[in-house]
Amino acid sequence: MRNDRQRLRRGAITGLLAIVFTLAAAAASGAALITVGGLGAAARISYPQPVDTAFWLTLRKGGTPAQIRERGLVRLIRLRGCARPGTSGELPLTQIHFQTLAPGSGDTTTVKITTGPLNVPICGHGASSSTVTAFEPGNLCVVKGDYVAFNVEGGAAPGFPQGVRYEVFGPATGAVTDSFTSAGGTNNGDTLTGTAHTGVRLLMALVIGTGHGAGICG
Repeated sequence: MRNDRQRLRRGAITGLLAIVFTLAAAAASGAALITVGGLGAAARISYPQPVDTAFWLTLRKGGTPAQIRERGLVRLIRLRGCARPGTSGELPLTQIHFQTLAPGSGDTTTVKITTGPLNVPICGHGASSSTVTAFEPGNLCVVKGDYVAFNVEGGAAPGFPQGVRYEVFGPATGAVTDSFTSAGGTNNGDTLTGTAHTGVRLLMALVIGTGHGAGICG
């Protein structure tokens, strides 16, 4: 098991170095990279749901709008936190997705693009509420006015009667995070009606390539 942990650490380091080199190459090529969002200090809040749920930040800390301000390609997503084990130590579902959402009328948004499956770390298994995980989401295009959402599949199972506790949220004055829950109802093309969680922010930061760095999203 010790060797397994060492291999996991080496794999994580290799992956992070690859991401750093990718971003450095993009910057060297003259591409504009902008950072959006913040990670806070620790993830202490979760909203377990038994089925598919999307979460997206609508207001940042201090009450400023959280919508994307410029067209581009999401090259990197950093997420703070982890998935909690079950009531008797059961391992949680770690598979998650990221999505781009187009705002509609009122509190509604429409899902535009969903990434392939990605995985968050497990609390107490080499990760904690302070852990930051970096993801390369792939072809996640955004335009001005979009939101970027964190999407989970619920994970209801023995040990998780209400779903998995994804601790990726933290308190923040003036922030608002919306959520929408519906079994099979958070896919591309679906309309989501947000339920507001005030004083809470999704602890997620984006690196967006614009201009020459937007790639296929330019």
